Amino acid sequence: MADRHKASDNTRSRTRVNIGSAIQRWRELKERKAFRAHTTGFLAGFCCRRQISTVCDKTPGS
Repeated sequence: MADRHKASDNTRSRTRVNIGSAIQRWRELKERKAFRAHTTGFLAGFCCRRQISTVCDKTPGS
């Protein structure tokens, strides 16, 4: 059982992102949009896509 738990922790740690001081804003956004633990990946994907499109929109000469 302990080995299975350790393997699960190792898998989870490879995909973990440290957002530092933005953690409170992240929690508020999750709550406001009613995202739960099993759908947090969708929220993270949404935020990444939003950030990428914002950056691309601001690229000089486009």
